[in-house]
Amino acid sequence: MPLRQRLRNELGPTRARLFAYLSAIALIAIGAEGFLDVAEVRAAVEPSAPPNWATQKRPYRAFALHSPNLPKADYAIRRHAAGGRKDIKIS
Repeated sequence: MPLRQRLRNELGPTRARLFAYLSAIALIAIGAEGFLDVAEVRAAVEPSAPPNWATQKRPYRAFALHSPNLPKADYAIRRHAAGGRKDIKIS
C-alpha cells in the first residue's frame, strides 16, 4: 500500500481520537470547576489617599485644535505637587 494511501486512511481516525481526547479534557475541566471554590481576593495593603492635584489657571492646552467648525472644548489641566500633569476634557 502506498504511503499516501496509508496516511489518508489514518487521518480520519486520528482526527476522531484527537477530538475525543480534547472533549474529555474539556468535560473534566468543566466538572472540576464546580468543585474548586475560589476564595474572595482582598488587597494586602490599604489604598493610599488620592494625590493632591491643583487646577492651573491659564494652562497650555496639550490637545487644543483650532477650527471654526468645531465647538470650543473645555479643558481642565491639573498639576501634581510632586510633578505630573493631567489633561482632562470636560464635556
